[in-house]
Amino acid sequence: MNSRSLRARVRVAVIHFTLVLGSLLFLVPFAWLVVTSLKEDEDMSRFPPVWIPRQQVMISLHGKQVGLATAEYMGRSVKVAVLEDRETGEQVLETLEGPTRGKRFVRPRSNVTKIKQFGPVWQNYPDALQFLPPETNAGLVFVWNTLILAVLSIVGTILASSMVAFSFSRLRWPGRDGMFVILLATMMLPGAVTMMPVFLIFRWLGWIDTLMPLWVPAFFGSAFNVFLLRQFFLTIPNDLEDAAKIDGCSYFGIYHRIMLPLVKPALAAITIMTFMGAWNNFMGPLIYISSPLKMPLAYALQLFQTAHGGEPGLLMAASTMMMLPVLVVFFLTQRYFIQGVTLTGLKG
Repeated sequence: MNSRSLRARVRVAVIHFTLVLGSLLFLVPFAWLVVTSLKEDEDMSRFPPVWIPRQQVMISLHGKQVGLATAEYMGRSVKVAVLEDRETGEQVLETLEGPTRGKRFVRPRSNVTKIKQFGPVWQNYPDALQFLPPETNAGLVFVWNTLILAVLSIVGTILASSMVAFSFSRLRWPGRDGMFVILLATMMLPGAVTMMPVFLIFRWLGWIDTLMPLWVPAFFGSAFNVFLLRQFFLTIPNDLEDAAKIDGCSYFGIYHRIMLPLVKPALAAITIMTFMGAWNNFMGPLIYISSPLKMPLAYALQLFQTAHGGEPGLLMAASTMMMLPVLVVFFLTQRYFIQGVTLTGLKG
């Protein structure tokens, strides 16, 4: 092995090590979210943190299930069974080993150490759903509202952005390039600048406290998505378009039958980004919606945090359930997402 090959392998190894280390750092918050959703309440505030979900070991004693623990009895630590929890903060214990086996005594709860083993607390997930108002049907109303917004936003974004991008890339009309520059310039406007005018327009239309302000704007396109699709359309050879025109195909036929199938990676990337944006949208519902039964998941999670912020296990369980669909969609479609972004602007 020559020195050049050795240096190349070392460089590749360093790059992979850096990427793995970076991915682990980014995964820590998500791992903490999932682990916390499966822990008992007393393990959530421990320091150093408890990374493995645990539950107290249970045994059958005197015809009922009791927990195992250790406590000091007659000057030494012994294994005991917790028979009763009193309102005074004391526990009734019974020894399980040694010559004092079967002796009962009382100790403060703070002087009793539970014996625990690996055991996720799956009950946090159904408990989190039970805390939701009954009229939400265990959160299905929020899920339905979010799915409506996601589907309509995807349809509107794909239709509007692809048609505008086709016009900017394949059609010739006066002022086309200048209008494209103006379109790109709108990307530099902060959202706070247009927030109030847009709100006044929707209020004039009578759309406040409806889902329409959250999905109708998708049918007017997006500057970034138009730019992304335009760059893809520019990579398609003109010969395909010329051949379609010779065969009598209209501009809409060229757009629908030829162009759209050839830009599937870009359409997939836009679909994924739009879905994630609609699923996690919080600011829009906060501005336009006031009825609880019209809220999507992101705003419902904020309300859940306000009402049950003192129960981190339930809050983390609710957050995990909300994140899970987005993670599944992203991991199943990440190949198309990466392909759609990396191929943008490449001439073929």
